[in-house]
Amino acid sequence: MTRQGCNCVPVGCKGGGCGFCKVVVLSGEYECGKMSKLHAPPEAIQQGKVLACRIYPLTDLVIEHRAEPGD
Repeated sequence: MTRQGCNCVPVGCKGGGCGFCKVVVLSGEYECGKMSKLHAPPEAIQQGKVLACRIYPLTDLVIEHRAEPGD
């Protein structure tokens, strides 16, 4: 997203540790890189709640970003 100039999701550490870029993937396929279990526990990942900096799209994705604390 950053390379294409899309600034719809805030960027933090870019390494999966801060949780700043947490999103919900609504549709599409992706692979996950290593993420902090504090910000993206396995059960959240299964529900599509992931860190944008650590997912690798395999198809077009539809994502939702919530700017609310605790999401």
